[in-house]
Amino acid sequence: MRVFLRAVPVLLVALPVLAQNRLIPDPGISGDYLLGPGDVLRVDVFEVEDLSGLTSVAPDGAVGVPLVGRVPAAGLTAVDVEQEIERRLADGLLNDPQVSVSIEEHRSQPVSVVGAVKEPGVYQLRGRRRLVDVVALAGGLAPEAGEHVVLVRGGEAKSAGAGNTPADDRAHGERRIRIRALLESPGDENANPWIEPHDVVRVEKAGVVYVLGSVQRPGGFPIREQEPMTVLSAVSLAEGSEGAASLQKTRIIRGRGAGKQEIPVRLRDVLKGRAEDVELAPNDIVYIPDSRARTIANRGAEAIVQMATGIVIWRR
Repeated sequence: MRVFLRAVPVLLVALPVLAQNRLIPDPGISGDYLLGPGDVLRVDVFEVEDLSGLTSVAPDGAVGVPLVGRVPAAGLTAVDVEQEIERRLADGLLNDPQVSVSIEEHRSQPVSVVGAVKEPGVYQLRGRRRLVDVVALAGGLAPEAGEHVVLVRGGEAKSAGAGNTPADDRAHGERRIRIRALLESPGDENANPWIEPHDVVRVEKAGVVYVLGSVQRPGGFPIREQEPMTVLSAVSLAEGSEGAASLQKTRIIRGRGAGKQEIPVRLRDVLKGRAEDVELAPNDIVYIPDSRARTIANRGAEAIVQMATGIVIWRR
């Protein structure tokens, strides 16, 4: 468990770097960007200033150009629009017109990136982009990132399998892709699919357990799927108990409100193999009281829950 957690920062760095190494060339150079409503174009007609300027792709997919009129643009490249304007100007309006069309602002291909990324928000696709590229646009994975990225196509559920795992993780018709598969197989279209306009990319947060009370390093710790998180492993992540800890009075606080449970754990017996090491669930609180302070030893569950509120998940 400790080895895997130490490797997590490496994965957080690897994702943006990996994306940078395989980004598709800028669409302003490659010309592969397909225009859509909302995109802003700059039209320059050589030596004819009155015909030059900015124009937007209207909801009907066309742009307005003086003398030329409405020119189809949606679904075409800037070069296609450029050639059409030149053709129309050459048809009795100008001799040998020279036209340049460039994209001033990309507005027609938004994709939402939310969840455990460093800079969640709405980003514009500029040419074809894969999942790893889009996550990199949002600054890469945040420290609290979990094991999966969820992809929803155009705001609607996408049912294709995730690949790379026998079970092809699926949840509620959404496509769930393992982050490790994304990093290890960037060329695999199943692990690293192409992103389309209006897709929603959600990086799931890891489940967290809290260890409080008489321990060396109280705080919240992420649950990784490689192995279950138990009381002993959680206490280990908290760097063990302090000398005055009342191990036999350890308890797990599970749930909130009316559904809250208190599960007693005789931790000293667990350490000696005389009792079962309890597996923890996300948001569980393991509390080890201090035998020297009666008020702490008798602290109620509600107070313990309040202690967990506001704890930073990744403490360094």
